[in-house]
Amino acid sequence: MNKRGFMLIELVFVLIIIGILVNIAIPVTQGMKTRALAASATADVNAIRVAAFGYAADNQNFPRSARWGRVPNGLAPYLPSGFSFRTSDGRVRYRWVRRSRRRASRTGQLGYVGVRVTRRDRDLMRTLRSIYRGANIVGNATRMFVYIE
Repeated sequence: MNKRGFMLIELVFVLIIIGILVNIAIPVTQGMKTRALAASATADVNAIRVAAFGYAADNQNFPRSARWGRVPNGLAPYLPSGFSFRTSDGRVRYRWVRRSRRRASRTGQLGYVGVRVTRRDRDLMRTLRSIYRGANIVGNATRMFVYIE
């Protein structure tokens, strides 16, 4: 008997194998996207840090605090061209924070400066926390604060 084509069971078997491979590949690619976004956020925080130290070297102080997603006054010339305090898709936002304590002169305590990062993706924030290990980071599942100084 001369057969041409595939039997139904062979086609079903091939579809099952393809389905298994897809179920394996999707979580892997999702994890890669999260790590890529975390690497991008890390690079952004570092660019903000370098710009803030450049500003501080020229002005003997760090820039004042700014709102979420807004570049602080005077910091733009120190940032890479086209840099924004929010990603192009708007999913990750940054906020520059400078707090000085009123009693700094009496107690010798300094204020703090840093970058707040917000995102409603718990996996991304967990990945960022694993990158920034140590005492220079605080936060919860959707926000974190990276101390610059």
